Parts: sequence; C-alpha cells; structure tokens
Amino acid sequence: MNPFRRSELAGVVLTLCAGLSACAGGSGTGRSTSTGTSTGTSTGTGAAGTANGGGAAGGSLQSSEFLVNVTVSGLIGSLELGDGKTGGLLDVRKSGTYTLSSAFPGGVYDVAISTQPLGMECVAANPNGTMPEHVITVDISCSTGASSVAYAFSGQNGDGATPMGGLAPLAGGRFLGATSAGGDYGCGTLYSLDVGGPVPAEQVTQAFQGAAALGTPFQVADPGYPVYPPTLMSNGAYVGTTSEGGSNNGGTLYTMLANGSVTVVHSFAVGADPTSPLLDVNGTYYGTTWSGGSFGEGTFFQYQPAEGLTTLAEFGATNVAPIYPFGRMVLSSENQQIYGVAEGTPVVSSSAGTLGGVYTIAPGSSAISFICAPTSASSPIDPSGGLAAAVNGTMYGLSAYGGSDGMGTLYEVLPSSNTCRVLYNFTGTTADGGDPAGSPLVAADGDLYVQTTIGGANGTGAVVVFSPNGTLLGTLYSFSSGSGPQQPIGALVEGPGASLYGVTSAGGPSNNGTIFRID
Repeated sequence: MNPFRRSELAGVVLTLCAGLSACAGGSGTGRSTSTGTSTGTSTGTGAAGTANGGGAAGGSLQSSEFLVNVTVSGLIGSLELGDGKTGGLLDVRKSGTYTLSSAFPGGVYDVAISTQPLGMECVAANPNGTMPEHVITVDISCSTGASSVAYAFSGQNGDGATPMGGLAPLAGGRFLGATSAGGDYGCGTLYSLDVGGPVPAEQVTQAFQGAAALGTPFQVADPGYPVYPPTLMSNGAYVGTTSEGGSNNGGTLYTMLANGSVTVVHSFAVGADPTSPLLDVNGTYYGTTWSGGSFGEGTFFQYQPAEGLTTLAEFGATNVAPIYPFGRMVLSSENQQIYGVAEGTPVVSSSAGTLGGVYTIAPGSSAISFICAPTSASSPIDPSGGLAAAVNGTMYGLSAYGGSDGMGTLYEVLPSSNTCRVLYNFTGTTADGGDPAGSPLVAADGDLYVQTTIGGANGTGAVVVFSPNGTLLGTLYSFSSGSGPQQPIGALVEGPGASLYGVTSAGGPSNNGTIFRID
C-alpha cells in the first residue's frame, strides 16, 4: 500500500498617486478602476528610473508634485501595498524599486503594507509622514518569518503519531487532520487543530480501533489507519476512508458526525487500500483504492449517501492503462473532468522507468484515459501526492524522481489539451532541494509553495516558492534534524495572518511527527 509513494500577493496606481512604474530594468502592468479604489500588479528589478504621471524622476517637478520611491528587498512571493488613507492596493511580486508620483498637498504620504507575504514579515522603515523634499524613499525589507512547531505528536496517552495527508481547512482558524498511528488503540486518529487563539490547540476527535486493536476485544469491522482527513459534506457530517480495517481488513469508507461518532458504511475487499481523499462533485464523493479490483491494481469509486458505494472503473484493464492510483484528485473547471495521478505504468520504455502518470475520468464514468505518461528519464516520474488547481484552471503536480537531474519535477496539467509540461527540474541542492513531497499549494496570490525532502540549507528538505510559470522565487524555510519538523508530507495550507501550516511524519521530541508553522 502506498500513500504518497510511501517515501515517506503605467496605469495602475495607488490612490495616493497618479501613476506608478517599476524602475529601470523592470516592468509595471495593471489596470485602474474608476470607482475610487485602485488595484494592480507590478514587478521591478531594483534601479530607480522613470515615474509616470507627475513627471520624470530625473526631470523637473512642479511645486505641487512629489515622488515616493518604494524599495522592496528580500521578497519571496507577493507583497500587497496600500494607501493608508484611501485603501488603494498594489500587488508587488518581486524585490525592486517602484516610483509613486502624485500631487499631494504639503507632501503628506502614507505607504501601508496591506497584506504580508505568506511565511514572511516585511517592515517599512519610514512608511508615512511629510516629505522634507519633493522626493523620498520608503525602504521595505522582507525576511523569512519565524518557524515553529505548532504541535508535536507524542503517540502516547491517546495522542496520535505519524500524521499523513496534510491539513484540511475548516472555519474559524481550525484545521482537520489524520494520523496513521497512535491513538487509544494504535490504529490512528482524526484530530482538530485550532490556531485562532494565541496558542495552537490540538484535540483528538476520533481514535480508530482497526482490526488489530490492542488491549480491547478484537473487532475486525472497525476502521483503522486513516491517510487523509475526511471531507466535509453538505449536511455537516464528514466522509472519509481508512486504509485498513473493516469486515475484510481492506479498508473502510466511514461517515463521522460533528460529535465524532463514526459509522462504517462500506468495507473494501482484502488489499484494496483506499489512499485518496474523497472529492466532492455536487454531493457525490469520488475516490480511489491503490490496489484491489479484478486486476489488483486499483479502482475508481463513487459514494452517494442515499445509495452507498459503487465501483465505477478498474485500473490496469489494458496494458497501457495507469495502475496504482493515489493522492488528491481535482475536478477541472474547464471540462468538468476529474484528474488524478497513478504511481505505476504497466508498459513503458526502459529509459523512462516504470512509474507515474496523470489520468482523467468523467464523474460517474467507467472510462479512464491515461495522459502524460513518462517518455524518458527526464519526464516526471513517480508522482508525489496528487494535483492542485489554480483559479485559471491549470493544474499542478510534483514528481519525486525524473527531471534533468533526477531529483523530481514541478509540472503543469492543461485540461484544455490534456497535456502536461515540466515547469521546473529540481537539483537537490541548497537552492531548491529535491524529492518534492505531497502536492503543491496554489496560494491566493497564484504562487506555488512546495515542500522537498532533501536539499535546502541543512540537506533535509525545504519549503520553496515558484511563480505560476515555474520560476524559482526562493527558499522560504529549510527543515532541520533533531526535534524540529522532519519529513514533510501532504500539502501546505494557508492559515490566519499570512501563516503557512504543514505536517511532518517525523520530528518533535518523540519523533512522532509535527504540525509546523511559518509566519
């Protein structure tokens, strides 16, 4: 069984100004609204240059005109600046110098940091005041935020161990997660994490008993060893799977009420091993099993609360079909097809290895189509943990191996053409790391946040950031040894206050895994 391969923020202006430009060597793009609030996106490369609107930076200024140069350094991701007086916004996406120009009576200015970059802290040296001259520079310096262990799993006294599958955001600064071990019976837990208060608080909401409950009567029908947190249903209950337990000890599909009461609604066949979170498509929930089915190479199923579970398709039905599906599936906003990843490929050239690919299937269908199979050793090989979708419909995934350096890839899936393209080849070095884990986080600003398990400053992995086109923006955090977070798994999630949260399957004082935070 194999979850995660088992490798265990011209024309766009602030309202305080009449124009904005990225300075020499950069570019400024955007659009200005006529409603009194301005929004936009700019890039820059650093050298001061020409201002739009109120005059040229090197030319003569009228007595009523002023220039505000904003110099941003150390930025990884995007920084949202605003006019502290009127709320106009500007999205700055790289370090550089930007020139704001306008006619403000008396030269009173106010440059505010409206939204901090994810996992970073930016500070303005002189953000507001009255200009002594007609030109002033506001310096904004950004640094990676402090990282901390929000919670360390002990595996003792009912606490979970070895968290898997990442965190599922809930309302009110809360997350839901799963551990594949620990709990009262040693068969895993579901837990909630409240980060809305001053101190993150973890609470076990369900301890799974499984087929090998220790110290209790043997109850083979009980679920055990969850891999992903369950999916919230429209009725307020949850539906999820466990990789073992049930009447056949092949895993279960269960429902859970808000009070933690669990009911097994389906027991999978021996060896089925369901290892994907359930995808909600209009109240029908889709999932996969890593193995099982007539060919022993996985199944695609749907669960309808009123009708139960139905197996729709089997993997491995032909010698070119994908096998061993796992990880997070995505519903395309373009063509309403479901996309996922599979770990195996029955027939593939020897130079490409034998691992990986992307499949697609229509909701309710039995026809699986295999796209983006490896064609060479530099192809994405061995997907790491499913797909993630951007607002524009593009999907992103990670492979643990393959690429020009054999250290894995970041790739995109284009539903419009059912094609895939490598965006970045990991090198395994301090710059980017390698062997990426889980799925990328597509942040609200469009950037991609990826966890790697090797490389980084300490050789034990890193959190690295990419633009949507695959440009490496920088390293946000490097994992370490000892009691710090180790072996990241699943996807990062955005938390309150521009914080990032993730889980590791190891690390912490008991080496039973952690929930970590970067802010």
